[in-house]
Amino acid sequence: MRLYLCDMALERARLAFAGIEAFAPLNGMIDDGPPRPVAPEAEEAARLKEQARANLAAARKLIAACGYHRRDEELAELEAVLADERRFADLPPRV
Repeated sequence: MRLYLCDMALERARLAFAGIEAFAPLNGMIDDGPPRPVAPEAEEAARLKEQARANLAAARKLIAACGYHRRDEELAELEAVLADERRFADLPPRV
C-alpha cells in the first residue's frame, strides 16, 4: 500500500506543478473542449509550490523506506522543477 501512497504523492506534485504553469496542452484545441487554463496569482502559485514540496518530501521518504527506487528518476525530475532548474512542461510524460 505504501507504494501506491508514493505514486499518489508524486502525482499530486505533478498536478501542483501543472497548475502553477497552467499546463494543459490539449485544452483549447477543439471547439467544445475545456478552455486553456490561466496561470494562477502569485499567492496561489506559492500555495501550489508548497503543496508540491510537501508531496515530494513524502514521496522521498516512502521511496527510502520501501526501497521503491523505480521512482528515483521521476522524483529527481520533479525536484528539479521545484528548484526552478527545469520546467514541468518539458518533462517526459509519465504513465
